[in-house]
Amino acid sequence: MGDAGSSRTASVALPLRLVDSGGVGIPATDEWGKDYSHDLRAFRDVILEQTPFVDAAALEGVARQWHDYVARMRGYGNNGIVIPLLLELVDFRRLERPEHRRGGLPVYASDSSFVARHAAVRRAFGPLFEWTDRQGMQVYLGSDMLALTQPLLRYLREVAPGPGVLGVDASDPAVWDAYAAGLEELFDAMPSIHGLVIRIGEAGRLYQTPGWPYRSEFGVRSAASLRAMLKGLLPVFEARGKTLVLRTWTVGVGPVGRLHVDSRQYEAVLGDIDSPALVVSTKFTSGDFFTYLPLNPTLAGGRHRRLVELQARPEFEGFGAFPDFLGYEHARALRTFTAINPRIAGTYVWSQFGGPLRAGPRSLYSVHGFWLWTDANAFVASRLALDPAADANELLRHWATATFGNDDKLVSAVTSVMVRTREAVKRGFYIRPFAEREVKVPGLDLPPLMWIFEWDMVGGWHSLLSLVYGASRGAVDVAIREGDAAAESVRQARIDLREAFAAAGPDRCAPFCTSALRSLEYQETLFDTLAAWRKAFLSYYRWLDRRERADWDRWIAGRDRFVAAAARHVELFGGDADFPAFDLTSASSAIAVANRTVWVRSIAVTLIVIAIGLMVFAHGRGSAAVTVVGLTLVAFVCLALAGFTTARPALGALAVVVAFGAAFEIVANGSTGRPVRFFTATVEPLIPALLLVVGVIAYEGPLGFWYLFWMSPVFRVALITVTLATIFWTVFTNVIAPPDHRWARFGGLLSASGAGLVTLFVLLPDWIGVLRFLNRPLNFAPATETMLFALGTYAGVNLHSSSAPWLAGTLLVLSGAVISRRARRRGRALE
Repeated sequence: MGDAGSSRTASVALPLRLVDSGGVGIPATDEWGKDYSHDLRAFRDVILEQTPFVDAAALEGVARQWHDYVARMRGYGNNGIVIPLLLELVDFRRLERPEHRRGGLPVYASDSSFVARHAAVRRAFGPLFEWTDRQGMQVYLGSDMLALTQPLLRYLREVAPGPGVLGVDASDPAVWDAYAAGLEELFDAMPSIHGLVIRIGEAGRLYQTPGWPYRSEFGVRSAASLRAMLKGLLPVFEARGKTLVLRTWTVGVGPVGRLHVDSRQYEAVLGDIDSPALVVSTKFTSGDFFTYLPLNPTLAGGRHRRLVELQARPEFEGFGAFPDFLGYEHARALRTFTAINPRIAGTYVWSQFGGPLRAGPRSLYSVHGFWLWTDANAFVASRLALDPAADANELLRHWATATFGNDDKLVSAVTSVMVRTREAVKRGFYIRPFAEREVKVPGLDLPPLMWIFEWDMVGGWHSLLSLVYGASRGAVDVAIREGDAAAESVRQARIDLREAFAAAGPDRCAPFCTSALRSLEYQETLFDTLAAWRKAFLSYYRWLDRRERADWDRWIAGRDRFVAAAARHVELFGGDADFPAFDLTSASSAIAVANRTVWVRSIAVTLIVIAIGLMVFAHGRGSAAVTVVGLTLVAFVCLALAGFTTARPALGALAVVVAFGAAFEIVANGSTGRPVRFFTATVEPLIPALLLVVGVIAYEGPLGFWYLFWMSPVFRVALITVTLATIFWTVFTNVIAPPDHRWARFGGLLSASGAGLVTLFVLLPDWIGVLRFLNRPLNFAPATETMLFALGTYAGVNLHSSSAPWLAGTLLVLSGAVISRRARRRGRALE
């Protein structure tokens, strides 16, 4: 329970104490729950696309929210606020001057709606910014880079053309000349703005709303473009006494992908850039805001002033919908960094930002919904910036007293509940034996929370659960006990808080006491469900490992408990926007597949016996039995690996096999009227690999096959070897033929490959479809909007439909047909 290092030696307040703008100006719409867009849409009700460009009534409401929020944050100890605005205030008119070195090209025409809109927005927000400055709160704008409108993008493409879809070279100084001119204009027009916070690691479609004229693109992808940005913009900030805050957050790919966590890369990219106007802001964890991650090593050094980023509304741990006190971690981080790095200049506290806002609970800090626990974290984090040596326990008690009054018993009950539930989160929301290990796959550091994915999805994906079990296999019993203990701890915390509220009486209980109890009930049902699920899948995977009856019995008990707990969680919170039920689809799908283990294994054994018998019987007697065996094995493998949840994989595989075989027979040999023969030619070479897979399924079951695939290098090598041997054998049997048939069969093989490719892309027209297909029926790996966006935007994978497969397939069909036709003509001429 104790604070990590509760020294009472007073320390000097950190000079720059930023906070985000909370829920101010964010519309609390009814469309909440599964919108994974990361666009905050702040001030979207105020700023209009058409005249008069600012909604006066909406502005009045936002102004009230703003005044209340600034007063709260100032009272907590912050002295700067970051507002997600930039291009809505800038006209780039200085670029039109003839003396500008780019020739005076305009971004917006003088009669453009952008110019009129920006003037209206400056008139609306200018007084708010000036009032905020007078209150002692510095105003910072916040933006991703590249921040764009369509006219600005056209301008940048003209002055700094580059490769790629964006068509802009962000390492060209001309790009940053444009932004520098815009910032000069902004600072002169609105001197109450003290600086700009820039993020380079996230941008693009997921962070914008279709049709809205302001957006961002992931344009700063290299060290050269990042350095060009800083060298182009910093002189403007230096000349006007403003501050540029660079966030080092990067997503782990590309040349600057490890800037956030790698001290050597940080030094290589930023080490020689020295400016009094530059402050570098970095998350305190070595990665995203997950528990169990070590402190970020890049914050230990560097020549720049540094901000430590702290999140008060933990996005990966329920978005503040249940108590999750982070004061101890924040205190430990600030004490550690300030002790070893004299350039730690402050903090940047996130009271609202982080993650897909509308995919979580409908809470807008200080404005709408339930935000009690977020307020506790925001208060303690802000006060720690005033005094990093402060005791987090005392700060928590101070907050509870200010919130619930001077009832010592009630205050003690609230603080005790928050401390105990934090421990429950660490052991009930995370699987500690996995979370404490540093788990890597090639090119990627895995986060410590893999069984709950993207905020609210309880995973049953075999690729992830195999890794979680593999890292926890030596401590399965410990992990199960900790899950049960966490759920029980939350249950007792709810009872204790209910009794404390009742004892205090309705007059002494704050207005949100009912919601606080509802929050703990939500946490209790969720943690019950999570405890049951971890017992189920860890026991099942250990049964795969050990084949002990006790593990099977534990899996059955965990499964039954999960089904009941999940039903209760969904029943109580399935329609609650403030406390939304978690998505249990993937876990439930894994349960369904595991339930079929016994009879799927039995079918697999039966198929092996029948297949071997038919193959022996068919030897030298014809091809019908071989065809039946091959097609049956193809269908069974596809059905089994999908857990018999859908027939689509089997139907798709059979369609490709039929297309391949038909094309080969027709092109290589001409239509014979004997369809069995071309089926046989297609499936016979596949039988060895299929029998290997069916044999593994017969012993392990479908999930056992996937577990071996992910965790056993020997099995992967054997499977790949047999599959490659099958391919080579297919080529050998169909191409290495008598000389008069060799080229005809080669052409048939080309055409068959093309026909199979075209058929496959008819069934699955693009990679987005493929990944979504794998996400549900196969429960292979999560294919969420965020994951697909990251693959396309950050990793550069083209996930959209393309004409290449169709053209390649058609070319193969035609080429094979020409080769085979000429070969047959040559053969007839020789006859």
